[in-house]
Parts: sequence; C-alpha cells; structure tokens
Amino acid sequence: LIWGPVTLVSGGLVLLLALGAMARYDWRLTLVVLAGAPTLLLSSEAFRRLGLAAQREARERASRVTAHTAESIGGMRVIQAAGREAESLAAGRGHIRGLLEASLKAVRVWSAALPVVGLHYGATGAAVLFVGAGLVRSGELTVGALLAFLMLIEHVFQPVEELCDLYGELLSAQAAAERVFQVLDARPSVLERPGALRLPCAQGRVDFDAVSFRYNADGTLDTTWG
Repeated sequence: LIWGPVTLVSGGLVLLLALGAMARYDWRLTLVVLAGAPTLLLSSEAFRRLGLAAQREARERASRVTAHTAESIGGMRVIQAAGREAESLAAGRGHIRGLLEASLKAVRVWSAALPVVGLHYGATGAAVLFVGAGLVRSGELTVGALLAFLMLIEHVFQPVEELCDLYGELLSAQAAAERVFQVLDARPSVLERPGALRLPCAQGRVDFDAVSFRYNADGTLDTTWG
C-alpha cells in the first residue's frame, strides 16, 4: 500500500518530465522514441496474460498444499489407524512439487519481462543515435543536444522497468484476491435439507438406533437406516 503508489507516482512523473525535455530538444527524435511504444505495449499485454495465468496456477497449487497439510494434521490418527502414511506423504510431495513448478513458471515469465524492456531500450537508443547523427551532420542539431537526448532515454526506460516490477506485484495480488473470492463464493457440497430441524445442544455422544451396515463384494459400504 505504500511502495506501490509511491512508485507509480514517481515513475510516471519522471517519465512525463523526461518526455517533455525530449520534446524541447527535438520533436523528431521524440517521435523516434515514441515509435517503440506500440511494441512495448503489446509485449506488456502478452506478459500480463502469461503472468496472470502463472500466478493463478501458483495460488491454486499453494491452496492445495495448505489444504492437504491441514487435513493431514487434523486427521493424523485416522491416517495412522488406516496405515495410509505413505500415501499421504506421497500426495503431499506431489502437491509441493506442483507448487514448485508453478512458482518457477511464474518467475520465468517475469524474469523475461525486463530483458524485453532492455531490448527496447537498446533499439531505441540505436535508432535515436542513427537519426540524430544525420541531424548533426545537416546542422539541425548540436552534438551536446544529441548527447543530452541519449541521457534522457535512460530516464524514460528506468521508470518503465520500475513500473514493470510494480505491475508484476499487482498481478500477483490480483491472483491472490481472485483465489480468496473463489473460496468465499464456493458453495458447500452438503446442503441442509429444506425444513430440517435445528440440532439442539449436543451431549457429547452419538446414538445409532436401528442402523446396520455391511461391506459389499466390491469393498463398498452399504448402510441401512431404520
């Protein structure tokens, strides 16, 4: 809540001031810098989709690990009584392995975002140097103005990199919020019957009256009430 707004405001302000200073030096070179904006926006959209999908998968895997851990600790006696320690341990390892793979996938997506920004930075600097050299030879631009313009390019792409980091944090928070609302909106699998009687204060025991059960040939349990 503190770092995000500060980064957004400071980065946006530096970006606007740098573009304004560029336009003051030479509007043609400013257009060269802005020419790479469409490809930068398209790549950002691609990383947004890939990153959000990876963050969603990582959050889902994390919830599975948490649920399995809680169920295993709460049902430890039942697991030991049934001799299911090995199966429970194998299931837990599978969930943790899935979480590791999903987390690494999310890291790979966002670790590729900054090199793409750096590629735009280098291509923009080369294009500005090429066009600016022609302007210097024709006498329309001084060498000092060209050098100042090249220095301002860094002040354009540095806020972009910071905003990319902030964007990744926002996507991670969005995926976490979506997961929370999915849990809150989930309907229980067992619903109360309409008109069901309210259970009075329990006495600490359960009485089975006229209840019988038997195991079928396929191992399933058949229960008879009444």
